[in-house]
Amino acid sequence: MKQFLFFKRLVCFLLPLLLLFQVPPALADDELTLTEAWFGKEESVSGWKTVPGRGKTRYYAQNDELWQSLTYEADSSSKMRPFGDGGCNPTALAMAVRSLIPQEDLPGIALDMVRPFSMCRCSLNKAKCGYGHARYYLTTSADYDRFLPLVFADYACGNNRNGVSSRSEAKGTVGGYMKYVCGSYQLSLETVTDMETGLAAVKEDGKAVVVYCSSGGAFTTVGHYVFLAWWDDQNVYFLDPLCRTEYRTNHAKYMHILEPGLVYMSFEELRYAGITNFIVISR
Repeated sequence: MKQFLFFKRLVCFLLPLLLLFQVPPALADDELTLTEAWFGKEESVSGWKTVPGRGKTRYYAQNDELWQSLTYEADSSSKMRPFGDGGCNPTALAMAVRSLIPQEDLPGIALDMVRPFSMCRCSLNKAKCGYGHARYYLTTSADYDRFLPLVFADYACGNNRNGVSSRSEAKGTVGGYMKYVCGSYQLSLETVTDMETGLAAVKEDGKAVVVYCSSGGAFTTVGHYVFLAWWDDQNVYFLDPLCRTEYRTNHAKYMHILEPGLVYMSFEELRYAGITNFIVISR
């Protein structure tokens, strides 16, 4: 009997304390409303761009205001880097894949992910959210079309059934995960270094090309991935994941901005781009 009374008193003492730490339903609803309102906003600089010779093309910017500040790290990472500073690889890959895959097929990657992709107002990864924010889940193909770079980024962080993690603490995003993302859409991937082969692939039906530009070139001082969108007799056109109104790099004078995110270089200037690899994605 004494043990029962002691237990009863203990419960009576602890219950009010536990209630203090519960989130009232109204607050939980408010948090979800804030999250849905945030991701329901329009993209700031992503959207569609008209590439000379190619036409209307889906464009994503890693530094779009809608997601540039979201933490982009693997669960085990000790860092808290934002997507806007290191998301060029999944963003360029998203542009290439989107150019080959219709919107209605974009959710297909979910079958290769361990957990459904979700994000909050501070992080792509639930483990990196220290605020208990409500999560935003993608439910339609239009959602995947809007947030495709972030889905690929989460995949690169380790949320996949292939056991690959490409978000490095030492570097940005290494390319190992890319072939698995492509495989989710029955696409193949090949890396070539020959300029002629890489450029030819841009105009081949069912192919798209991402290029890696090394540090010291016109695109970057640290290394950068870019979508090679088209070329004609005079110029080569790129969709740059880092949307900029000016370039402050070595050889920046050779970058010609048609509009932020859409740039070109002449064939004579192309050697200053710093391209080392052509990543050819084929349907």
